[in-house]
Amino acid sequence: MPDVPVRTLPGAAVLEESPVAVGGAGGVRYRLHRPHVYTGDEAVDRAISTFEAAVFLPPAAGAHTPIVIGLQGIGAPYQRSAFLASALVSAGIGCALFETPLSGSRGLRNDPSSNAALEVLPLVERGVRLDAAFAGRLFDGVAADYGALAALLAQAHGLRLERLALLGVSFGCLLSALAFMRDGVGARLLGIIGHPDVPTFARGMAQTLSSYSPLPLDAICRPGMMGLAEGFARRAAGNAGIGALHLACLLVRLGAGGAAEAFNPMTYADRVGPERPTAFFVGGKDTLARPDDAERCAARIAGARVVVDPAMGHGAYATSGEPFDRRVTRFVQEALADWAA
Repeated sequence: MPDVPVRTLPGAAVLEESPVAVGGAGGVRYRLHRPHVYTGDEAVDRAISTFEAAVFLPPAAGAHTPIVIGLQGIGAPYQRSAFLASALVSAGIGCALFETPLSGSRGLRNDPSSNAALEVLPLVERGVRLDAAFAGRLFDGVAADYGALAALLAQAHGLRLERLALLGVSFGCLLSALAFMRDGVGARLLGIIGHPDVPTFARGMAQTLSSYSPLPLDAICRPGMMGLAEGFARRAAGNAGIGALHLACLLVRLGAGGAAEAFNPMTYADRVGPERPTAFFVGGKDTLARPDDAERCAARIAGARVVVDPAMGHGAYATSGEPFDRRVTRFVQEALADWAA
């Protein structure tokens, strides 16, 4: 039986609304469907196009309440950023959280412990071509999701959205930055363990994922070589290793630039003026979203800045000392201090 919308939006539908509590804050959980062709497989596209979003607002929220829309990294559910909700609401700032395709409620395996490498496997099994065109459809889809969420915030919560910040974590930073830099969505952009350049981010991520095979990354991606590489990966890490190699090869293609420049946020860097502040928070030990790459991006964006935490790696996976959640919360609070009540 098809879902019956409880609310309609331009180009999208809200299929469900229910209370939610995460990170010490209470709010509303929405299940949205915004149709988009990601793969051409109707069942897969419907699954990826249907996603959850959680909205948390201060008790005295009015039309001019500032709000942050946070997008998690690939393979991670939106609850991973739930720690921000209570901190922002306490400061008089709203918070909305959602996910990238192949993550959480947008995953294909119905497994809460899944990850990006495992989520790629159903696409490989269905013969989906993991190339720049597929990545471009993914980027365009999430940019349009931002528009649907903005419409939901205006319609369901009466927000004017003059003070809207987009916040992206890891791969989510690339997707958020495209909506911000190309499409003009939002007044501020905050990147966490990420930056807005597709080729350099993709190369760093590909190197990390390719560790499941002793073969050089370029060799793995040559025609006819994946089968041999999969054998090594299967022995090292099972299905997760195989999925990681396929994802790595997709990233290698993005790292080469070319067609990827059309959806590379940095292609549109000159559209961002200093009146729309941009800030990136990265770790000095991060080999995926490297500080020097973030700083090169910031140098091309008017008024952008980079905050480097010398002791931090790529998020909670390589930190020492203060917890990752606390570091991120402090960065966000400082970046939005003038919006706080």
